[in-house]
Amino acid sequence: MKTFNLLSITVIFLLASCNPNEENLQTSVSGKVLNPKEEVVSFRLQDTTVTVNMNKEGMFEADLPLDKANTLVFAHGEEISTLYLRPGDQLSLTIDTEEFDETLQYKGIGAPINNFLASIVLLEDSLPSIMELASFPEDSFVMKLQNNFALKEEILHNSSVEDQEFMNWYLKNNEWEFYYNLLSYPNYRSYVMKEQFEPSEEFYAYQDSIKLYDSSNLEYNYFVPYLQSEITKKVGEKFKDKGPQDASEYVMASVEEVNSIPNDLIKEKLLFEAINTHLNRLNEEDRESILAEWKSLDPSKQKIAVVEDKLKVLASLAEGNPAPDFKYVSLEGDSMTMEDFKGKVVYIDVWATWCGPCISEHPYMEELQQQFEDDSVAFLAISIDSSPEPWKKMVKEKELGGIHLYAEGAWEASIMQNYAINGIPRFILIDQEGKIVNANAARPSGNIAEDIKLLLNQSKTI
Repeated sequence: MKTFNLLSITVIFLLASCNPNEENLQTSVSGKVLNPKEEVVSFRLQDTTVTVNMNKEGMFEADLPLDKANTLVFAHGEEISTLYLRPGDQLSLTIDTEEFDETLQYKGIGAPINNFLASIVLLEDSLPSIMELASFPEDSFVMKLQNNFALKEEILHNSSVEDQEFMNWYLKNNEWEFYYNLLSYPNYRSYVMKEQFEPSEEFYAYQDSIKLYDSSNLEYNYFVPYLQSEITKKVGEKFKDKGPQDASEYVMASVEEVNSIPNDLIKEKLLFEAINTHLNRLNEEDRESILAEWKSLDPSKQKIAVVEDKLKVLASLAEGNPAPDFKYVSLEGDSMTMEDFKGKVVYIDVWATWCGPCISEHPYMEELQQQFEDDSVAFLAISIDSSPEPWKKMVKEKELGGIHLYAEGAWEASIMQNYAINGIPRFILIDQEGKIVNANAARPSGNIAEDIKLLLNQSKTI
């Protein structure tokens, strides 16, 4: 299932309309799941999750607490779909989990909007990925990207959608997604060319018309990811000549950029995202510092609860605790779990084909594998792509080494939840007994080789 993809570090589904005077009408979603994978469906609305049991026929009905139009995530098993609902919508859906995207259909009040969104997912699956477009020179890339986004707008105007508020929201969100992809191009181009790429001065001309610190933009899904990419770019330039000493220094440099933003609403949102994503990368002093700064901006009780829950999860990922299990499918179609690697040092790379920073680590990962090819080390690359096709294609075309597994559910995949992962790439180091050594291990481009050597040497002395 196609989800909103982030190059920097995270993803969140944001408020899709700002109209505080909406009537408090009952909003519901009902439906039937064919070939169900489990007994429940869930709906994630910002910081709230509503879970509903299905009956024996796979049917369900959920009443949702909406006081304004919102995007939210419908999930069953590891399949997800993004919905747009307004107060009073009475939506019904049918899906077959064997062909989730292809069989997803909506009826009832709100159906035209959500059928349109489902058609856009299928369209995006058929279009070249951002990585494939990055193989083109700058002018051609921009033109092809413009054509793709113009096609989405054309489909919207030719659809049965009549809600002008949604149409305005979608077009503006589409614009931010376009800017986000433009900003991502230099990184992807550098990877494709295998050398540093610098775009022309004219390439960034679009930024002159952007109102970057207007908090009304927070209602658009791609606004925060765009800002995060801008901050990542600035921090990267800061450490261009001399890299950060550790992950905490890098995160705090990003926080410094966030604190310079002259809008408290935007600042609070970005600090929450930084906390949600990087809390486990911070030392105790920096962790307390960023939490205090964030709480001074009056975050909601729901967000505070999210952070407190994350702190509890992080405590379970302490060194020496058993590594959470998984069951994922390999390129060959075999199901694999942690038990398959018992007795080996396990180094896990959680990544996706659309993630520039993930792909930048591939050459270092290949070198690492060669360094330990005669040792008892399992290198696992677990993809969270929204569909397996881009994953299979890149692994085969790039001839990537290691053991490659696919985690269904994208950001909702079990490994993302069990390890509290909100940003990728994420690297995890596990010892020969299946216990956590570091749930946020160094990258292949860092000093992870020393940690692996230490584990191997320890096993020889036992």
